[in-house]
Amino acid sequence: MPPYHGINVTELPISFFLLNPNVTSRFPVNASVIEIVKQLGIEEWNDYLDYESYYNNCNPEKCFYVITKKLYFSTFITTVLGLIGGLSTILKISIPPIIRLTRWLQRIRVDYTTITSQS
Repeated sequence: MPPYHGINVTELPISFFLLNPNVTSRFPVNASVIEIVKQLGIEEWNDYLDYESYYNNCNPEKCFYVITKKLYFSTFITTVLGLIGGLSTILKISIPPIIRLTRWLQRIRVDYTTITSQS
């Protein structure tokens, strides 16, 4: 047998067995491999879902799923603008009391230094 893509097929450790013609199949005996592959080689499709049996057999410690979403440009811009707006609101609320506190502390320190220098 000639080499296939540089591989000598006769030297591979693979066993090939003929299909048993006595076993019933939905594929005819003379069906080509391409026909079987096109139908994914599925003999029978079972729509019955038994989650309880699956989880009893699989017995996962944790069960989770991941939802992947496409990031749209408009969603990105809206999120960034929302973060900037929230940050500016927080700063507008918190900065004036912080400035008042620092000025008050400076006044106290100035008053304390003038009192100590006069005595």
